[in-house]
Amino acid sequence: MKTIVMKEHLKKVCQQYQTEKGFVADRHPVALFKRPDSAVIIWKQRFAKAKGEFVAEMTLVHQNGRYLCDHAMVL
Repeated sequence: MKTIVMKEHLKKVCQQYQTEKGFVADRHPVALFKRPDSAVIIWKQRFAKAKGEFVAEMTLVHQNGRYLCDHAMVL
């Protein structure tokens, strides 16, 4: 992700989320899907400002002995 997401863009996206939804209030794991060279983590979370529950997902990949975030999203 570091090669495609520039620091300024990430900062802008974080500020936008915090303005619209607030900080993460709490989160709880829902599922973990294991693959030979990756894993998908699903959790539900709430935000301080936005009403209701949100689902979030992150995919980790194993490359050269390290686990790297391939992508993450909140719906």
